[in-house]
Amino acid sequence: MARIAAVRGMPVVPPAESAQRRRVEAKLIDVLTTHGYQELRFPLLERTALFQHSVGNDTDIVAKEMYAFTDKSDEAVCLRPEGTAGLLRAGLQLGLYQQRHQQFWYLGPMFRYERPQSGRWRQFDQLGAESIGLASAASDVEIIMMCARFWQVLDVPKPPRLQLNTLGDATTRSRYGQALKDFFTPYAPQLGADDQRRLTTNPMRLLDSKHPATQALLKDAPPITDYITAAQEEHLQQVCSILKALAIPYTINPHLVRGLDYYTGIVFEWTSSDLGAQNTVCAGGRYDALIERLGGPPTPATGFALGLDRLMLLLTKMGRTEEAPTPHLMLISLVGPTALFTLRQKIALALPMLRITCVLDAPHLKRALKRADQQKIPFVTILGEEEAAAERLTVRDMHLSTQEQMSWPAFCAKMKEMLATRP
Repeated sequence: MARIAAVRGMPVVPPAESAQRRRVEAKLIDVLTTHGYQELRFPLLERTALFQHSVGNDTDIVAKEMYAFTDKSDEAVCLRPEGTAGLLRAGLQLGLYQQRHQQFWYLGPMFRYERPQSGRWRQFDQLGAESIGLASAASDVEIIMMCARFWQVLDVPKPPRLQLNTLGDATTRSRYGQALKDFFTPYAPQLGADDQRRLTTNPMRLLDSKHPATQALLKDAPPITDYITAAQEEHLQQVCSILKALAIPYTINPHLVRGLDYYTGIVFEWTSSDLGAQNTVCAGGRYDALIERLGGPPTPATGFALGLDRLMLLLTKMGRTEEAPTPHLMLISLVGPTALFTLRQKIALALPMLRITCVLDAPHLKRALKRADQQKIPFVTILGEEEAAAERLTVRDMHLSTQEQMSWPAFCAKMKEMLATRP
């Protein structure tokens, strides 16, 4: 049988990189947890209507990129292309939005049928957070501040840059969309096919166009700041004022929009020039009308999603990836697996912080010791017939090339001493 290849755009993450990701994820989750966010898990498979009603039929995500199909019950379903809509639907199902302020985070794969390239896969991992129930500028800043904290805990030498904008409410968007339509219509023949469609269906999506002609025309297009209300302007200024007080640098980008129709009010992106064309690492904003649109009560909300694939790419380019922790101890049994597993369990109960690896089959002791030396494991415990009979352990110090037999209490004392001095 011919070898079966992976589906295009579906990445395979090798063990070393998987371990690195787990360490990065743990640091990010720790930031979210200390801010009072709780994990909420929800399905990878959703009804297609969920994203049609939330993300928008005229967005590229719904119109072109969703993995949508009809299942065996003749129901229209799809693999989730983003996290916010699914999390909010799950919260409605659980009846969570009748309560006070809620804060959730999620982590997992999303799916979009795009042209695969560096930093953009058809299956990609996202970490997201949603703050539900508050309409204040402070809740927007907290979301942004957590992202800034991410770059600190990961010790990113050149952090992504923050860009801000406001999209106003539905009325503002409608008025501004018409203004863009009026501006671009005389130039319609110069636009690409996608932008000509957007001009009719969703003019604000032109702000996010990569087409050279559209980009050139945008320099003279009216800014959304000419159409927002005094209250929306005040909200933006409150966010900016708090960010300045926190010494979080930002740039106002009047052409910044998000690729999902549910955003209202503040939107933001963290971008890095080190990532090339796919330069957005993290993005989000406010979506005060979305929960009501999905059948819930009127509820303000704001949030963000971070692309873990792009973050790992950025950390790799900046030399910030870490090697996996080396085991402290290798166990080698020369008397069969039963004795090895018994000792492994005994050590795990007495020394739970000790990282241990086992050689299950060691017909050649020298080869096993060579493996320990290659992996830079500091200590090896050899369990042979003599040790088993005397209920003692032979412990070899790989750095000093010395070994000695010792009792169980002496072994535990030595390992505790080692744990106190090694990471």
